[in-house]
Amino acid sequence: MSQKQHLLDELVDLGEELERTPTLADAMERDEFPTLVEFQDEFGSWYRTLWRAGFTPNGPPSYWTKVDIEAALAALGDVPDDPPVTGDLQQNAVYPSLSVVHDRFESWEAALEAAGYETPVRPTQKWTADRLLDDLNELGDSLGRKPKAVDVAHDADMAAPRTYDHVFGSWNAALKEAGFSATPVGTPREYSDEELISELRSIAAEIDRRPRMTDVEEDDESPSPSVFRDRFGTWPAALAAADIEPKFERAPQYTESDLLDALRTLAERVDRPPSIGDLREFDDLPAPVTYYRRFESFTEALERSGLNSKT
Repeated sequence: MSQKQHLLDELVDLGEELERTPTLADAMERDEFPTLVEFQDEFGSWYRTLWRAGFTPNGPPSYWTKVDIEAALAALGDVPDDPPVTGDLQQNAVYPSLSVVHDRFESWEAALEAAGYETPVRPTQKWTADRLLDDLNELGDSLGRKPKAVDVAHDADMAAPRTYDHVFGSWNAALKEAGFSATPVGTPREYSDEELISELRSIAAEIDRRPRMTDVEEDDESPSPSVFRDRFGTWPAALAAADIEPKFERAPQYTESDLLDALRTLAERVDRPPSIGDLREFDDLPAPVTYYRRFESFTEALERSGLNSKT
């Protein structure tokens, strides 16, 4: 049996035992269970492993990598001959948004090809300019308002918003050609920090929760999410600048200093740079999953503590 199959079998057995999709915490709490590093080495990420094992993750990753997007798209359709359409992304929040896919890949078709689909584009589908404009006007009539890019993305019978960008040069150009007014997009230099922060707080107050990038995309009067990312570096950084934090976030049991000190203590006990396996051996130290939640990787935690895992 290959290592890949062994890991998948272990994960499936754990899911059957729990009668639900396993979480990373579930895996870390098992004494005789493959490590996160083993899953990452074979599949690229924990989330990709879940998809490959036939599980739907409980939530999306904090950052969508290309590997995770490919796995999600493969799970969403039927590789290789039945690819999903852009509207399928809205089935569940665990799937990436269309904007995330476009951020990582050159096009929707390129993402499908990377996910293993052999026929990502229906060969009989001809998206002429007239056809695109007719569809856009019909959608506007059915909605009773100007269509948004997200409306088009949700309609499986319409071309993806990216197609309108390609044919007309931009989404706004397509809107104007169809007889609609343009949707403000803007660039970072057109907005001050205060204006962007005020916009985020306004959207948060309107929807009564932490805004997502899709919430901004759906607001015709808001700058595009890329404006916020370009100004503040990342979407979470923009939310932090607006003092918008997740609700019900519990204070951590350990400070970063506590976690790093624990690693140094462990290193003294084992007389070498410790491993995740070493950490599991001591009940008086933080659990491995705590390090994965607080640091990008266990290796980063070792480096921050002044320990070198390669020595």
